[in-house]
Amino acid sequence: MTAAVAFLPKTPDAARRQISDESCVVAALADEAADLVAAWRGLNDAIRPRRSSGSWVGLAAALGEAEPDEREEEISAGAVVTEISERLAAIRGIALHRRATSSKGAAFQALVMNLDASDLLCTALEANPSAEDRDRLQKNSHQLERGLVSIIHQLATAGGGLPTHLVEHYMMAAKDQPSTHVERAVQHFAQG
Repeated sequence: MTAAVAFLPKTPDAARRQISDESCVVAALADEAADLVAAWRGLNDAIRPRRSSGSWVGLAAALGEAEPDEREEEISAGAVVTEISERLAAIRGIALHRRATSSKGAAFQALVMNLDASDLLCTALEANPSAEDRDRLQKNSHQLERGLVSIIHQLATAGGGLPTHLVEHYMMAAKDQPSTHVERAVQHFAQG
């Protein structure tokens, strides 16, 4: 039972869901991860055009801010990207160690689980399994991904959604997922 249900049993579902999301530690981690992924992508986009010259890019230049005073030492945008990556790894580790109390938090946990399952498949395939084991690993991985994608979609929809850029960071974009195309094909041919 969530705190929202326990303390406010007659509260309408939407308000209860909002209270639950606000008190869910894992939903807060999802929000932090979404902010970090957006910053990571933005910094990478800002750094990329300047890297061709091989020059060091300061954070102020990447953010479009005025250069710092000559007396101040500036950190590189690359160092900030590294720090963001390390924090995202920490969030990934923490997310599955806390109990989700909201749909959004549970969706984020399923998203992280999908990435972990993908990592397990890659590690197993690197061990050079037999052809039979390789086929079984790939089949099971696809089954896990399809199930988790369905769970993520349902929970994220019920919980107000996860930002698209966060979902794409942890797994392939919806437009690239085979299950998305299966649904389109079923809708097209089943109605005809």
